[in-house]
Amino acid sequence: MATYYAAIFTAEEGGYYAEFPDLEGCVTQADSLEMLDAMLKDALFVWLDASKEDGGAIPAPRGFKAIHREVSGREGFHSVTLVVTPEKVKRIRKNVSFTESDLAIIDQAAAKYDMDRSEFLAMAGKHVASGACGI
Repeated sequence: MATYYAAIFTAEEGGYYAEFPDLEGCVTQADSLEMLDAMLKDALFVWLDASKEDGGAIPAPRGFKAIHREVSGREGFHSVTLVVTPEKVKRIRKNVSFTESDLAIIDQAAAKYDMDRSEFLAMAGKHVASGACGI
């Protein structure tokens, strides 16, 4: 299991964003705190998995007090939360079909958020399933 603290902030444009101060570049955003909770686990897993694949060092997590001291004075600060994710998450490969134009739209949107196609489709599905947006 991997355990890190995330700092949550309210976004100017609405919703929330979060970052893991111990993991440079590990950030996520959502329209609601409920959706952000799911996104935090995904962001942590994806960051750790990519770092392992690249052979990069994974920093040791700091404690709550150190993280809270670092972020509590920043604009939009909301809270600090503990995020726990298993070291390994089984990924399942499925074949799906899209029109060329739909696939182009999906890939363009994924690139906008610096995600791969699978990450983007999983995030979009979670948004719809949580009621954060409709179809």
